[in-house]
Amino acid sequence: MLVSLLAWVAGCALQLQQPDLWSLWVYGLIGLSAIAVLALAASKNIANALGSVAAGTVAAGVAAGVAVALLAFSLTGVRCAAFLANALNPALEGRDVLVQAVVTDMPQRSESGLRFRLAVESAQLDGAPIVLPVRVDVGWYAGVYPTGSDLVSLQRQPPELRAGERWRMTLRLKAPH
Repeated sequence: MLVSLLAWVAGCALQLQQPDLWSLWVYGLIGLSAIAVLALAASKNIANALGSVAAGTVAAGVAAGVAVALLAFSLTGVRCAAFLANALNPALEGRDVLVQAVVTDMPQRSESGLRFRLAVESAQLDGAPIVLPVRVDVGWYAGVYPTGSDLVSLQRQPPELRAGERWRMTLRLKAPH
């Protein structure tokens, strides 16, 4: 059991050291191969236990450990690729985008403003439709400018928002850090 756990951690760590992600079908092929090797090692262990033959159990154990590491490697790669597919395009960061979206969670109000999550339905940049992540976390801040500033209208508190409401607003996007 400890060997399997260490193999799993090693497989995850190995994948996280990759400079670039591979395509999903490569990770799928590695994962299916690992499952096949695990099934083969398990059948050898069952046969050896029934026949009281100790030969080959070490080889089956090593193969199972490598297969567990490869399975962890492939599953971590698939998960990373899935997150990357839903990430914000770096070219959109810092740009003002017109978004139509639905408030999905209860907004959290504080003295500095409002935080809430939107489910994006459509987005436009300079009148052209663009693709954004499915969900966007928004911080609507108030009280940023000094009282004597010309931008005092931006200092007002955001309106009351409720979960389920549909809004059309301009957002300045940035990736989470």
